[in-house]
Amino acid sequence: MKNVLLVLSVCALALPAITSAKDRKATLAPEPIVVNRSLFGGSESGLYDFGWLKPDCSTEFADVWIVRPPESGDIRFEEATSVVAGEKTDVQRLCHGKSGKVVRLFYKSKDNFTGRDRFVLDVDTKLGFVKRYAFTVDVR
Repeated sequence: MKNVLLVLSVCALALPAITSAKDRKATLAPEPIVVNRSLFGGSESGLYDFGWLKPDCSTEFADVWIVRPPESGDIRFEEATSVVAGEKTDVQRLCHGKSGKVVRLFYKSKDNFTGRDRFVLDVDTKLGFVKRYAFTVDVR
């Protein structure tokens, strides 16, 4: 009887740990950054630049994974340089006007497509975190 009570006690203690681990795992899923764009069909358009500044104003090219591809178009990526124009953060103010490495996202709709297309990307910033982006493209 003591063994049964001991087993039940261990199970009772382990159950909250299992539940909290499951809850913790669910909160680790990246909350997507929603990006909406509108463009005319028939030509390729630049949609977004992925790049992050380090405190010394240096940058690295991000790694981008396609989580869900667009159904009615094609995307491609190109490594490029871009000038820091934002001044929202201390690092942006410090690095304002300097150039940095970015991965540029391009989108082109399929021939004669008009409507809404969606796709999802994961981006490794090379700063210790991954961001998820959910794009919605309205093609006219």
